[in-house]
Amino acid sequence: MKLEEEPYYTPAEPPATKSLARLRRAAKACKACHLWRDATQTVFGEGAAHAKLFFIGEQPGDKEDLAGEPFVGPAGALLRKAMAEAEIDTAQVYVTNAVKHFKWVLKNKKRIHASPNRFELEACQPWLEAEIAVVLAR
Repeated sequence: MKLEEEPYYTPAEPPATKSLARLRRAAKACKACHLWRDATQTVFGEGAAHAKLFFIGEQPGDKEDLAGEPFVGPAGALLRKAMAEAEIDTAQVYVTNAVKHFKWVLKNKKRIHASPNRFELEACQPWLEAEIAVVLAR
């Protein structure tokens, strides 16, 4: 069995900080994997700096990639509806994705979601861990 190979992978190195704004700015320059090449922009997490709830998606979709914000597409609409029905205050929530760039394939002139591989997930893991550390530091 042949192992999955990744031609371009370098672990990300987020700055040591307790600031989500600083992490967000630093993430814009991330080139730890090849996904940045085809993405419109980095999509970093958003929400309460010391949230009571933390939602993590797989990766940004087409709408998120274009807007530069997490959970603004169909999955985000479903999440907001579910939170409203559960009476969850969105001001107490932080949302992000495990992967910070949109991975896609072109199909019928549309950008279609493609699942990230383990290398892409590993490349973004330090960013996710840094976000979690900042949000959970109360």
